[in-house]
Amino acid sequence: MIELTCILCPKGCRLRVDDKSGYRVTGNTCPRGAAYGREEALHPTRTVTSTVRILFEKNSETATAKTCASEGSRHDLLAPPMPLVSYFYPDRPKIEARLPVKTSAPIAKDKIFEVMEAINRITVRGPVQLGDLILSGVAGTDVDILATRTMNAPDHSAQTTALK
Repeated sequence: MIELTCILCPKGCRLRVDDKSGYRVTGNTCPRGAAYGREEALHPTRTVTSTVRILFEKNSETATAKTCASEGSRHDLLAPPMPLVSYFYPDRPKIEARLPVKTSAPIAKDKIFEVMEAINRITVRGPVQLGDLILSGVAGTDVDILATRTMNAPDHSAQTTALK
């Protein structure tokens, strides 16, 4: 017997899934709860959210990203051993930040660590628009990694002027 709390509505029904009798669900007050309980017991999935490194070159805000055909993305995927500088040091030639990303669809729960390993290897060049494809077919699935925020190169000139 598997016990779950349904997350499809605010009621939070306590579901019981009997794995010995064909995954029969009890405790639900609506048909959606029964479907959720069965799916969660048989094939649990999750949407993965995380961040990836994003680099901005100084004075190249208008440059467009090159296509990275092997990865199916419109952004360059940079090799990890690259010298990076913090977003907070505007006098350096490159600026690093973190870009929030998520999977385009839920993935199998047992693939989460593979997906996170792939995400942790990604570095993209900015600027990036909300919804941009960052990586396609992550961890051998048909699910993509998408940007969940628009990020342009930071404008530190306003901060420098304000400090004077």
